[in-house]
Amino acid sequence: MDYLKDIGESAKKAARALSTSSAQLRHQALTNISKHLLDSQGQILEKNILDIENAKNSGQSEAFIDRLLLTPERLEKIAKDTINVASLPDPIGEDIETYTRPNGITLTRKRVPLGVIGVIYESRPNITIDISALCLKSGNAAILRGGSESFHSNNILAEIVQAAITEVGLPKECVQILKDTDRALVGKMLQMNDYIDLMIPRGGLELVSRVSKEASMPAITGGVGVCHIYVDATSSIDMATKIVYNAKVQRPSVCNALDTLIIESRALGTHLNSIAKALAGANVNGSTDALVIKNDTPMDRVGLSHAEETKFDTYVANVERMCKVCGDFLDELVGTSGTTGDAKFHISSYLKQFFNNEIKNARSITNVDKALIELGNFYHAKMSKELEKIKTPT
Repeated sequence: MDYLKDIGESAKKAARALSTSSAQLRHQALTNISKHLLDSQGQILEKNILDIENAKNSGQSEAFIDRLLLTPERLEKIAKDTINVASLPDPIGEDIETYTRPNGITLTRKRVPLGVIGVIYESRPNITIDISALCLKSGNAAILRGGSESFHSNNILAEIVQAAITEVGLPKECVQILKDTDRALVGKMLQMNDYIDLMIPRGGLELVSRVSKEASMPAITGGVGVCHIYVDATSSIDMATKIVYNAKVQRPSVCNALDTLIIESRALGTHLNSIAKALAGANVNGSTDALVIKNDTPMDRVGLSHAEETKFDTYVANVERMCKVCGDFLDELVGTSGTTGDAKFHISSYLKQFFNNEIKNARSITNVDKALIELGNFYHAKMSKELEKIKTPT
């Protein structure tokens, strides 16, 4: 039987069993995955080392290797996040809306599983667990295709998921991963509309664009964007400096790290000196707006060169950073806003209203670090109070 067809048919069968499973059983499956992750750290890290060595030998960047790397601390966080997903309210069967028509017929909108979800992703092996947990929680089977760079890590993680869910009585085919690095399989997977009900790409612009163009099934193709920070002249210099520094330096390889700093022109003589000194100490490099260089501000002495205009809308994923100066900030920000998440530091309620209502971005935060722009924080906001009592199983 054809390799992909076999996977598709077994996923469809598993999806039917999963969609009718109890919330308790799916909760047990997720808590068991968390336990297995902690119990299997040695095996996981051993396989991850193979991927890391291959990446180094192929000349991959430090940022790339950091996204690929698994550590005991990162595995513990993944295990804890799996428990957090398990603790979310059960979405299956929830009544969204009920209303009665004038003729007396009552209509109800109800949440139901989609069926089989296909996910194509790149170098981050933690996505294997993230997607598995979310799909299991929502009653959907998953077909995963990870990047070849994380091949060994993804495979061991998928095997751990399958072992954990079969122990509680779910079919192992609820989560399957393609164990073939042939790039041609991506194109074939995008044509599996007979088996895959929804396709989700997790990666760069090239991957997302390809899925958008080639997928024969519905696809969710968002998630590629640029993270900006806007610093207003009325903001606290100390706060702006600390948050800009942390947003760029803490972990520059992640997708919610700072890409572009947008600073109001009135803040050049106040905030920029402090920010530039902090970033220079962390060896941040990159490019800057011509206006900054012309004014001979500290940024010019941090090794930043003139940037092409288009670079201000570029996803960076390393220690490079762009600095743009805004004069008439209202018009300027509308033209440079991102699609992932933007932060700003200011005290004006008018500015808050402007960012929330007029800037085109996915998420907007005020006076806090951009590291808070991650899905986990949005999940936590909706979790029940019982979550605080949940601890990682031992």
